[in-house]
Amino acid sequence: MKLIKHFSVITCIAILSCLAACEMSVPPFGPIDRPDDGTPPVIVPVEAPDTIGWNIPAEAITVAEAREICAGLESGTTSGTKYYIMGWVKKFGTKHSEGISQYGNALFYIEDVKNANSQNDFYAFQVYGTNGQKITDPNMIAIGDFVVIYGELTNYNGTYETVGKGAAYIWKSTNPLMVAPKPEPEEVVIFEKDLSNKTAIDTFTIKDFGGAETWKYKRATTNMRTEINGINNEDWLITPVLDLTNMSEASLNFEYKFSDTIPVEYQYQYTVVISKDYDGNPDNVKSATWIELTGFSYETTKYAESGVISFPAEMIGSKCYIAWKYHTAETSHTWALKNVIVKALTKVE
Repeated sequence: MKLIKHFSVITCIAILSCLAACEMSVPPFGPIDRPDDGTPPVIVPVEAPDTIGWNIPAEAITVAEAREICAGLESGTTSGTKYYIMGWVKKFGTKHSEGISQYGNALFYIEDVKNANSQNDFYAFQVYGTNGQKITDPNMIAIGDFVVIYGELTNYNGTYETVGKGAAYIWKSTNPLMVAPKPEPEEVVIFEKDLSNKTAIDTFTIKDFGGAETWKYKRATTNMRTEINGINNEDWLITPVLDLTNMSEASLNFEYKFSDTIPVEYQYQYTVVISKDYDGNPDNVKSATWIELTGFSYETTKYAESGVISFPAEMIGSKCYIAWKYHTAETSHTWALKNVIVKALTKVE
């Protein structure tokens, strides 16, 4: 076997020029084994992969380095540390097609030089696709692709490979079909309280600006709720801070009723408002900017849900508060609340 060590000055200049287009230095060559069949050694053309925008971690290793790590492992043991391993797809494992069709994982060998047919390769064993997703199309991996694999390494009876069964995955690939599926936004509960529970009201802040009544828990035989009723009252029931910094949208739904239908001319006395510049200090309630949330019915005299009330766009990505503002003058109606829930969708980059 012959090890090619020498390159001409012209070849080296070509290599360096090609690598300059990459964000990090991808190995231009590694040990290249050629069968000693009498034929003269052939310089393998060096081709740098297009990895612009990949941001390959500085700690990423070559195939040669991965082999060195595995050589230091006892047979059947693993590295315990996950690595980013860079290389060109050289050939497929014997059960590659079966692995994709049955399990969504791939089996292939990578090397430090494209089309070098090196004996010093590394086995990507049972790896998943990008984002750890199952591979659904055999064409998502092709000979000559440049890949970065992420996972633990193992020495399996002298074969240097990744830990199998999807424990490792393709972090990046030049194959245009190996595109990470866009994650779906996840619905999360930001805040939820049942105000028919006596202690739930303690989670809220109550700011009493005047009048004989205020928000309070009240219990009847079969009817527990938080309510307020009184003429010439101004009282705010304010949620704790709602963190929407990593959300793409959010909404409110609450269970409520009025003691009677609220005439249009008095509906301004019973409002739900939201603010992102309120600082949490009840003494500063009126110095904050509050936007009214609309969409619930003023004709609800039996407990019902408000329906989904979407937050204004300017609240998304911020920390905000919601308040039920009761501000009556010459007339009043009881406003009773039960379940309050705020949901949001996570932001997908």
